[in-house]
Amino acid sequence: MTAALGAMTAAFIAGSLVLSPDQISLLPEAAQNIVAGDIKGAMQLLPALSRTMAAQGYFDAFRNLSRCLAALTTFAALVIFVLLGKAANPSAATEQAIAPAE
Repeated sequence: MTAALGAMTAAFIAGSLVLSPDQISLLPEAAQNIVAGDIKGAMQLLPALSRTMAAQGYFDAFRNLSRCLAALTTFAALVIFVLLGKAANPSAATEQAIAPAE
């Protein structure tokens, strides 16, 4: 799960950075460096990348990841709520328990 979250964060970072076309091929590796906290390594790969751009990219990526996880959590809660609402009718279970045995 942690690897998936790291990959999503890296993808969001890569999507938020605006770089020249010749640096696009290095973008995934630089995004992984930013996720790992190695901003200097990312800046060595991409000389046009400033510390501010890297921090802003990480902030945007974390915000987007948080929104995705919040939406997923809300969806899971709604599914569970609906499924629990479709449980057996409690009044029928009560009637069976009260009915005299023959």
